[in-house]
Amino acid sequence: MIDRKQAYMEEAARNRNTLDFRPFPIESLPEPIRSYVHSGAEALGCDPSLIALPLLSSVGGIIGNKRWLRLKATWEEPPNLWTVTIGESGELKTPALRLALEPIQTIQDRLFAVHAQAMEVFQDELSAWESSPRKDRGVKPIPPPCARVACSDVTMESLALLLCENPNGLLVWRDELSGWVGSFNQYRKGAGGDEGHWLFFWSGGALTVDRKSGERKTIHVRRACASITGSIQPGTLRRALGTEHLEDGMAARFLMAMPPSRPKVWNDNTIGEAVRARMRETFEALGSLRGGEDWDPVRVSLSPDAQEVWIDFFESHDLEARTLTGPLRSAFAKLEAYAARLALVVHTVRSVSGHRPPENPFEVDPDSMRSGITLARWFAGEARRVYALLGIADPGRAEQRNLVTLIEDRGGRITANDLRRFSWRFKNDPEGAEAALAGLVSEGLGTWDHRGGSDRGGRPSSVFVLTDLYSTKPSESNGNGRFRRVEADEEGKLS
Repeated sequence: MIDRKQAYMEEAARNRNTLDFRPFPIESLPEPIRSYVHSGAEALGCDPSLIALPLLSSVGGIIGNKRWLRLKATWEEPPNLWTVTIGESGELKTPALRLALEPIQTIQDRLFAVHAQAMEVFQDELSAWESSPRKDRGVKPIPPPCARVACSDVTMESLALLLCENPNGLLVWRDELSGWVGSFNQYRKGAGGDEGHWLFFWSGGALTVDRKSGERKTIHVRRACASITGSIQPGTLRRALGTEHLEDGMAARFLMAMPPSRPKVWNDNTIGEAVRARMRETFEALGSLRGGEDWDPVRVSLSPDAQEVWIDFFESHDLEARTLTGPLRSAFAKLEAYAARLALVVHTVRSVSGHRPPENPFEVDPDSMRSGITLARWFAGEARRVYALLGIADPGRAEQRNLVTLIEDRGGRITANDLRRFSWRFKNDPEGAEAALAGLVSEGLGTWDHRGGSDRGGRPSSVFVLTDLYSTKPSESNGNGRFRRVEADEEGKLS
């Protein structure tokens, strides 16, 4: 007979290292991004990854269709980066996102101002046209398009229209990504396929959207290039993605970071104006890059030395990915491409910033490739950790996910006896019920309240308490990602 408790303990031991958060490799970021992220994290008192991820997406968004990386004749990668920062409410995700978006938003604000001036001229021309006799009017003035580098809260159709007017591509950002996921098929009564269209943006593929209304019945974008960034709470992420988006590959396309909670400590740190100015100058330089004719990307290749570094990574990463299954295997498959994309982003920033520029702006060197690989490997470790904490690591953990959902539906607290009442799996297995809850505790997904009492008024029993990764009730963290034991006072209230 299998010892269920021993089996859970062994599984927890095998995966315990996936729960340890590794510091973000800020040294792999090119200047001035590195200094901006470091100074911003010091000023906000947050983990650098909360700023680095949306900032990398911003860089990828403004590069867009101007530069793609050609790995070989049949394999090219755009700079599209989809990132999401994960944390509970109050973990400084929004301030970090605002700081990361500041450089690209500065450009967008300037473009809005230019468009507002152009609209004033257009209104004057339109008024003059309307007041002229019909025989003298000529061609009716056309409203000027608004140049865009970033947008938020867009539908699939509106984004397709924006990309027609801005073929270089865009950054799409959402403070709360669950709203973006929830907008799929919002106007199609369940019969649409917006998520399928969104998947085209990740690869920069052609996009065609057919509409029933509007002046343009068919919208076609030859290279739909879009980077995406936003933030989300852990439990919301788990529910928003669900089985559907784990299977269709949507979740695998996101680079994730879920740094441990930090205690807030007041400081007087700020980002120096010199650092901010260098970031603005770098984004202006990225925005001024010229692509090929008809928005055909300029292809950047690998130097011979960089190709050797890439091949070593390509083969070793494949060996690691082959040991995985399910959603995590899908995420690792996308990380292969992300290593190349991150190298392209690092290379392009170095090319325009003047800090350690590559010898050839159209050839990725070993330094940029190593930086891209280091970042990709960090994201691989974080994917293992996030998927384990959210209970979506592989199909073999489906029972654990179901158990967590059952506990969450009952307020985040349950005893082993009550688990037997609510789950047929443990109806006649008291030891299995106890071991299942112990396994969740061992993996950091919950704690024991040893004085929690009994729902039926009998003798006191231990109560399993789900951590705030899932429960709607707040739980405590000591700041290093490990949740302390939840105790109860003499009246049975949590302390």
